[in-house]
Amino acid sequence: MKIGFLLLRQPFLKTMGALIDASLEAGHEVFIFYQPNAMQGEKAYQNVTSDNIPDFAGGQVKVVEFELDDFKKLHSEYALDIVVTHEGYHVLHGGVPEKDFKYLQDNGIKLVSLCHFFETSQQPLEALTYFDKTLYMSEYARELHYELHGAPRQLAEDIYGHLGAVVGAPLFDPICGSNPDQIRKALDIPAGKKVVLFSSPVLSALTPWRFAVWREPSRWTRTKNAVKQGNWGYLPEIWTGNSFKDTVAAVRDFCDRQEAYLIVKSRVKQEDPDYLIRAADLYLDGSEDRYYPIFTTYELLAVADLCVTVMSMTAPEAVAAGVPVLNIYVPATDYDSPPSEVYVRYLETLLSNQSESMMNYPGAIHTIDRRKIVAWLENRKIEDVPADADAQSNYQEKYLGINGKQKSSARILDLFEELVEQPSLALEAR
Repeated sequence: MKIGFLLLRQPFLKTMGALIDASLEAGHEVFIFYQPNAMQGEKAYQNVTSDNIPDFAGGQVKVVEFELDDFKKLHSEYALDIVVTHEGYHVLHGGVPEKDFKYLQDNGIKLVSLCHFFETSQQPLEALTYFDKTLYMSEYARELHYELHGAPRQLAEDIYGHLGAVVGAPLFDPICGSNPDQIRKALDIPAGKKVVLFSSPVLSALTPWRFAVWREPSRWTRTKNAVKQGNWGYLPEIWTGNSFKDTVAAVRDFCDRQEAYLIVKSRVKQEDPDYLIRAADLYLDGSEDRYYPIFTTYELLAVADLCVTVMSMTAPEAVAAGVPVLNIYVPATDYDSPPSEVYVRYLETLLSNQSESMMNYPGAIHTIDRRKIVAWLENRKIEDVPADADAQSNYQEKYLGINGKQKSSARILDLFEELVEQPSLALEAR
């Protein structure tokens, strides 16, 4: 097969890298199409260039500079069998006319949308008709897509079921592939020390609750920020609850009592407070993140004895890596502008603190309310965070589609072999 991957941002390598390798190892001809300067502003660091496309372990790829205006060329010049894109509808809709999708499919090219966690579920169900297959990581992810859009389960399955497939997610294929000893040496972690990985939360004006109620140490400053926002309902917690600085100090004390090494992992676009940076034994701002062959956070999880998160997708990644998770609960619907009804339901469903939800799963993710976390940490040890192998395994299968039998990339390549022999399912649906 001739398989083309639309690599429009560097982080897409996290989603696609393992599948690219598997495609090469299986003997397929692989193309990478990249769009220079696709990202502007604070995300410009994610741009793909010919210089930062890595060498792939599976073999040699053909690298092609590409613009979305050139979509038809995927057939006319390259005669691909399969085109793979990250979160296809979100990435391509608006940039590629529907007639160009149809042109490729009329000419036998199968279009495949690869999931990144649960983001596909925010797109309208009609988005499924643009692609020959939309790949969900788990049955839970597919059900979530139907549920968020109010579609009766059986009706949605009758109309759209043949356009989706549950195949896991290639982003998890390499998650346990790091050598902990090599990582510890590279990061200069002292021998014998346990490691606590703290995933830095977003605390900017884009997240008004966290910014007003939590970020600043001074209650007066937090009060002014809340009043400026017009969020008077935040005031009771500002005046009775802990600040994020209190939480950071409690995590630092927790580490000190056990002589544990504290790594704080952030991202370039965040503006972390100085007190968080100072608290870390090692602070990583994300500017040197790698997405292939193994995502930087996955390397850190390989040496972590505990992962601390604030309602972050690092929590399910830690469960995938078999690392105990201490998750700090904060309000889920924290946004800068009135969101869509679907987005509200998306946040309330995924970021719930109900037992056995994605962010609070006994034996896999131990969630404590932000108002109780400082007191909870006072006399605790790393070993006090519950971790159960069976619970982690159940979580991995339910939410992440990890079944321990076959890697996601292998399952997807099997699906590709079937797709190329079929007429376009998307054309039939439309």
